Amino acid sequence: MARFDQLDKRFDKLVNILEEQNIELYNIKSTLKKHDEKLDEMGHTIKKIHNQTARLSIGQSELNMKLISLRIQAQKKTRKISTVCKIT
Repeated sequence: MARFDQLDKRFDKLVNILEEQNIELYNIKSTLKKHDEKLDEMGHTIKKIHNQTARLSIGQSELNMKLISLRIQAQKKTRKISTVCKIT
């Protein structure tokens, strides 16, 4: 009977250890889930920032094209004025 009691105590210890490990694994799983949610939020934020940056880049390119067009028009007007001044 003493042998049975020793085995029973060992199994009780093993059960306790497994229960503790189960609790630790649950805590780890909860922590990982929180991190996963934070990473999802960060991914969404990064995507929004990327889209805004892309829109700004497109707007900047359009603005540069307009500025170049205005410079060309200004140069043409300056040339016309200078040729008119030379003729008169």
